[in-house]
Amino acid sequence: MRPSTGAWPSSYPALCGLLLWCLPPSSSATRRASARPVSWRSLANRRLAVACAVSFLCYLASVGLTVMVVLRARERFALGPMEIGLLSSAFGLAGICAAPVTGRLLERKDLRTFGMVSNVLLAAGLFTVAFASTLWALIAGVALVGSTVTGLRSVTNTLAVTSAPDNRGGAASLALSAQFFGGAAAAPLWLPMYHAYGDLGFAAAAIAPVTAIIVLRTALGKPEKKTTGISDRAGPHPRPDAIR
Repeated sequence: MRPSTGAWPSSYPALCGLLLWCLPPSSSATRRASARPVSWRSLANRRLAVACAVSFLCYLASVGLTVMVVLRARERFALGPMEIGLLSSAFGLAGICAAPVTGRLLERKDLRTFGMVSNVLLAAGLFTVAFASTLWALIAGVALVGSTVTGLRSVTNTLAVTSAPDNRGGAASLALSAQFFGGAAAAPLWLPMYHAYGDLGFAAAAIAPVTAIIVLRTALGKPEKKTTGISDRAGPHPRPDAIR
């Protein structure tokens, strides 16, 4: 008797648990930053609110893409189940390939700028898929969205854990909850628009990254300019009235 293929997804959590048991995270990732009791009030801050908003909007757009692109690939390009699966895998593969580059860029750019640029690219990927006339354009758009999601998750995770040093776990949990809520809201929101308006309904998902750009631009302050260090080495400048 052949085993049911539906049993495989239910075994994934057990596999993840086994991997965590065999390869536990380092102590630097699990130790608490503060010995004081956890304060839930510390979670009420603007930085964490921005992290939750951007996380929600990121997955509202990206999960909407992964749902609608299946319909687009079948209706416009007549792809079968295997081809659609390979197309969808471009999302995750692009995210994996973009991870090293994302890390290096985050070390050089501030979160506000990097997050806004990533959302611009996310919107560009959504427009590419929405109006793709060739299969290669469709694949390119899916890969672009997948790569930018990796960067945006890095942005939201960093914003969250640095927003409340004494309750990093609570902050990260709230940001992840917003992420999953955005993913859950994607299909009920975008599918009716896609069926009603076609390409324009698909492109409407770009409203989410545009909103995220507005949130990052208005809610996060501009980063401080880096000095060259010359004035620091030369010492403080004398006051004009002290020079006689």
